[in-house]
Order: sequence, then C-alpha cells, then structure tokens
Amino acid sequence: MKRTLALFALGGTLLFSACAKEEANENTNDLAEGTEQTTPEEQATESARPEVVGGIQVITVKVTDMKYEPANIALTAGMPAKIVFDQHGTTACAWDVMSEDLGIELTGIPEGEKTPVEFTPEKAGTYKFSCGMDMLRGTIIVEDDGTTGEGTQL
Repeated sequence: MKRTLALFALGGTLLFSACAKEEANENTNDLAEGTEQTTPEEQATESARPEVVGGIQVITVKVTDMKYEPANIALTAGMPAKIVFDQHGTTACAWDVMSEDLGIELTGIPEGEKTPVEFTPEKAGTYKFSCGMDMLRGTIIVEDDGTTGEGTQL
C-alpha cells in the first residue's frame, strides 16, 4: 500500500513538472515577430552621441537613484564638451558625480537641479564616471577626431 501511494505521488509530481515546463517553453516565444531582445551587456555597449551646439558637444545625463541615462556617452577628442547632469535621485549616492581621469567632481547636486560640467577631452580612450560610492556607473568614450598628426583626414 505504501509503495502504491509513493508511486502515485511520484507520478503526480512528474506530471505537474512536465506541464509546468511546457508552459514555460510557450512563454519564451512571446516577443513580437521582428523584435530583437537585447541583453544588458548589449545595452551597455551602446553610446549616446551629443548634439554639437556652437562647436560644443552638449548632452544631458539624467541621474536617478539607480542609474545614469544615458550611461555611455561618445565624445570627440579635442572638441569642447558640456555634460549636463539632470538630478532626479533622492539617495545620497546619486548626489555626487565624479571622474578622476577627466577632472569631474560634483558633490551635493540638489534634487531637481541641472548641473553642467564643461571640459575638453584631449585624449582618445574610455573613461569612467560614477557616484561617490561607485555604485552608479557610466562611461565616456572619447574618440579620435579623425585627423592624423599632420592634420589630414583619415
């Protein structure tokens, strides 16, 4: 009797497991046809490009409690840049923005304020910026201006 009861319990468990697995497989195909799903890694590699206004690269970065939007920015070396940090965060971590390599150090940005940082990125490379606790992170990718040392276009 115990053996029969155990077999029924095992059979029921297997039956429910199989049904649950089939339902899970059906839900993986819910994306609309032609829609691509991007991974966080792919999203992280996309860089926002600034608008050039009067010879200055200008971009606004929204600061929230959880992230920078955009988190990745592409700038051109040798051209002045202005990044406006638009503060929407309420936690202390979101109040500071810094990048030692680029000389950015903003502290105590009030909620609801837009605080500009102006600098000229001289050297191509990848530079990080973050909150004071390094929990919110972003990247500034400085690209070569497209000229060689002789001033000719590549």
